[in-house]
Amino acid sequence: MYLDRKPLAFSQLASSKADVYRPPYATKGYVQNVTLHNTGASAETVTLYYDDGTLEHQWLSQSVAAKDSFVLALPGEGFVVEPGAKITGSADTAGTVTCKLSGTEESESRVVGVESNLWCPPATPHAMDMEFDTDVLDDWKVYNFTASAVGSLSDGAIDAYDTTFTSGNVVRVAQDTLQRRSWLQVQPPASGQTFGLAKAYTFPTNVLVWARMRFNLNTSIVNNDSSISLRFFTDSGGGYPGLDYYVSMFLNECDAGLTASLFLWRDTVTKGFIRTTDVDAQGQALEYVAIHKLGSTYHFWVGTSAGNWIYVDSVVPGFTPDMVGITTRNVASTTPAPQLHGVDFIRFIETDNFLL
Repeated sequence: MYLDRKPLAFSQLASSKADVYRPPYATKGYVQNVTLHNTGASAETVTLYYDDGTLEHQWLSQSVAAKDSFVLALPGEGFVVEPGAKITGSADTAGTVTCKLSGTEESESRVVGVESNLWCPPATPHAMDMEFDTDVLDDWKVYNFTASAVGSLSDGAIDAYDTTFTSGNVVRVAQDTLQRRSWLQVQPPASGQTFGLAKAYTFPTNVLVWARMRFNLNTSIVNNDSSISLRFFTDSGGGYPGLDYYVSMFLNECDAGLTASLFLWRDTVTKGFIRTTDVDAQGQALEYVAIHKLGSTYHFWVGTSAGNWIYVDSVVPGFTPDMVGITTRNVASTTPAPQLHGVDFIRFIETDNFLL
């Protein structure tokens, strides 16, 4: 059992009910202190709710005077937030009441900081680490590279059996759901078009970035049914990922249902393949991808589900990216429907050594 005493949530409340605190996957939260501060010129009523995934009930309603604070110390173990549950809340005026929840998190299934388990979150996370254990993607931008069009995200609309989702520039996402906690699920339309999802990042001289990714496939289609990649982009303008300059490490279904990994970079394109030939269409042995930036050189790695890493190649592209994220693509097919992609995490270590 792992106990971590920490601030659990710190944000300004919205005027409509929104998530305030959700424990990480397989973790129980104990809220022991609640601090509310009203920055406005008039009193604000704050309401907090407890949602166990099925039912939601109010558990705190408090009026906070203008420029005043309210502090609540909960006795004993505090207010328990079970795995899969969350606290939501609102105030009268958006961005006026600051809410801080402090307490303890208890984890039995996640051993934080154990290096031999690649899926474990690090003991000291990087500021850019993306664990996808909240349902917010506000700082991500979407672009359809094939159609040269700005795209958007549709939250919670994923449907693996929707045969009508075959066009447009909307990418469906679902993050940290009860069905797939601490994962980002992604579903682009089944149009054969490639979409980039990215956020800004100032790259240091040396940084190792790795991700855990999965996808499903349709065995009736033999070539490039589904693909997802970790990619370093350049901003094409307006904060949107560009197609002209990038480096990326892919996982995809390739010929005859095999799982492959390849690296691509542009302004010219170079490919390096690693295929799994022993699992055929029955599984996915390749599960992790990594890009290691050492100065102006980028090294490409792919990892298996057992934790073994395979070195693929390196390149000196002659530019420095300024965004990080993923690309996603589904072949134009309606049998059974657009495929689903998943990202468990994207993590960062500023190092000149390959540590995994």
